Amino acid sequence: QTKKFIKHVKDECEAYNVDFILANSKSVQYLNSTASRVGGYFMGMTNKGELKVARKSKLFLELLVHEFCHLHQWAEGSDIWIKSDASYALVEQWLEFNIEPTNIDMHLDLCMQLELDCEKRAVKMMKKWGLPIDTKRYTKGANAYMYLWRYLKYTRRWPHPNNSPYKRKAILEQMPERFL
Repeated sequence: QTKKFIKHVKDECEAYNVDFILANSKSVQYLNSTASRVGGYFMGMTNKGELKVARKSKLFLELLVHEFCHLHQWAEGSDIWIKSDASYALVEQWLEFNIEPTNIDMHLDLCMQLELDCEKRAVKMMKKWGLPIDTKRYTKGANAYMYLWRYLKYTRRWPHPNNSPYKRKAILEQMPERFL
């Protein structure tokens, strides 16, 4: 199933004019950021997009599904994708360049809502495709990721990919198996 799913992602990326990159590494540089390494990302622009995932990450398939769901949010023009677009850019600038946007709480919340929508889509997709992913454990990790959006206000930096909240056993044990 995994190979079929990856081929499906590749075909969908082609159809939507999205560059599909499977990096031969454990993490990837996030766009133009000098500080952020991530397991993967999706960037959708007006006529072009990029979906990039670190193939050697232990969570490769989960990351691929997640980023692919962002592609779907973008391609559908979902309400939360549109609402959060400017907020995501502001949060990235706030983290990278220390700009001070007004109402950072609202922007962080919109980004978190976008991610929550994506996480729910990802679990549905994992089940639909019968992918070898423990969706209860994935949901616990997704909840930990939602808390990260709250925590960013205080740390003002992304955690290193090896230290992501969804990889920390002590944090995962505290998370529920259903979305909050």
